[in-house]
Amino acid sequence: MNMIDVIENLFEVCCQFIYLIGQYTGLGYELTNLLLFVVIHPAITLTFFILWKKAKCRKQYWKELAQFHFHNK
Repeated sequence: MNMIDVIENLFEVCCQFIYLIGQYTGLGYELTNLLLFVVIHPAITLTFFILWKKAKCRKQYWKELAQFHFHNK
């Protein structure tokens, strides 16, 4: 089994999964695909980006606070 076969099989499994979700919810394949890749995936990505930026800012704040505290002793 070469890499192209693996990719094609994975693609088929993913498509069948989206079809299954579409049938289960009654939304159909096209709407389910649209919701997954145009709404849900970007929303999750944006959420994690915002959380990462907030954590990075918090880390910088505590780093500066610690430097200030130990520098003034």
